[in-house]
Amino acid sequence: MTETILAAVVAIITAPLSALLTAIFLRSKHNAEVDKLRAEVKQTLADVRGRELDNDKKAIQMIMELVVEPLRKDMIQLQEKVDTLTNAIEKVNSCPHADNCPVSHELRRAKKDDAGAAVRNSLVRITGDLGGYTPGGQCGDPGGAASE
Repeated sequence: MTETILAAVVAIITAPLSALLTAIFLRSKHNAEVDKLRAEVKQTLADVRGRELDNDKKAIQMIMELVVEPLRKDMIQLQEKVDTLTNAIEKVNSCPHADNCPVSHELRRAKKDDAGAAVRNSLVRITGDLGGYTPGGQCGDPGGAASE
C-alpha cells in the first residue's frame, strides 16, 4: 500500500511538473522565434530605408543633371547678356547720337513706366524731339502726336 500511495504521489507531482517544464521549454522556444523574427523585421526595415535613401539620392542627381545644370547655364548666359546690355546702357550718354537715339528714348520711357505710370504692352511713338522720326517702325501720325 505504501508503494501505491507513493506511486500516486509521484504521478500527481510528475504530471504537472512535466507540463510546467514543457510549457517553459516551449515558451523559451517561442520567445527565441519571436526575437529572430523581430531581428529580421528590423533588418528588412533598415534595407528598405537604405533603398529609399538610394532612390532619393538618384532622384536628386537626376534633378541636378536635368534641371539645375541647364538652368545654371541659362542663368550664366542671361547674366552675360545683362552685363553686355548694362555696359551698352552706361555708354549711351557718351554716344554722339544720344540726342536722337530711339533706343535711348525707349529706355528712358521704360524707367518712367517702372516708377509708377501705367505700363502697356503696346509700342509708344516718341514725339517732337526726334524731328518726326518714328523709331522701330512704329505707327503714328506724322504730325507728332503721341499714340499712348
